[in-house]
Amino acid sequence: MRERLRYWGKYLQYLFRSKHRRGYGIHSPSLFYLVSKIIEDDNSYYCFDKVESLRTFLIKTNKEIPSECGGGKRKVKDLIKSQNFSPVYDQLLFRLVNHFKPRTVLEVGDTIGLSTLYLALSDSRRNIYSVGDSAELSRFSCQLLKKNDIKNVHLKHGVEEDNIRRILKEMAVVDFIYFGREATAEKIRMVSNVLGELVTSQTVVIMSDIYRTSEKEHVWGELKKHPRVRVALELFHYGILICNEELQKEEFNLFFLPFLR
Repeated sequence: MRERLRYWGKYLQYLFRSKHRRGYGIHSPSLFYLVSKIIEDDNSYYCFDKVESLRTFLIKTNKEIPSECGGGKRKVKDLIKSQNFSPVYDQLLFRLVNHFKPRTVLEVGDTIGLSTLYLALSDSRRNIYSVGDSAELSRFSCQLLKKNDIKNVHLKHGVEEDNIRRILKEMAVVDFIYFGREATAEKIRMVSNVLGELVTSQTVVIMSDIYRTSEKEHVWGELKKHPRVRVALELFHYGILICNEELQKEEFNLFFLPFLR
């Protein structure tokens, strides 16, 4: 109950302090373009209907996935609701990765595969490394990707330090990182510490659900202060970190309420 009250209190704070809607008050041309033309874009891209039709189908099915914690099963539709915000945020993720054009993307956190699809469909030449702790969810995601003929995703199992180091060695460079809703504060901090010199001036980090717990909020605060981070954009449900060394150190609270658009 206390965490829930804290969460909604943070949301009210966000509403009162957020501004810079559609780039208002942002002086950097590149950031203004990012906010006004990418984040605020409400156009439908070529793959949106495909993924959203799949989301609708999965929500309507009664399919279940075995739980690895205490036995039992979890309904796919419940997993979709717990792992994803509204489709607007997955589509924003697509636009961001499409805009920054990374060579490699690291997705951290258990996922049913919808966010992975959006990342992968942005460019079939882009290598997506998706790593979570649930073997069952990984198998489900693998089937989902195969059925949709997605070949640029590398599914990895185990968000442990040794495994993350092996994955990063395979990637060689990390241009774009997405921490999904199921990525805990402990996992985010560990991955961030392991990244080291692989974080470059081209690296962009997206952290989902930054106020879900007080621990995640604390990690978000730590990441904003990282010496490589130049710009932090907060959309409440998403936190965006940009490491472009040509930008000055700034933080912006963006008024991003899709249901008002």
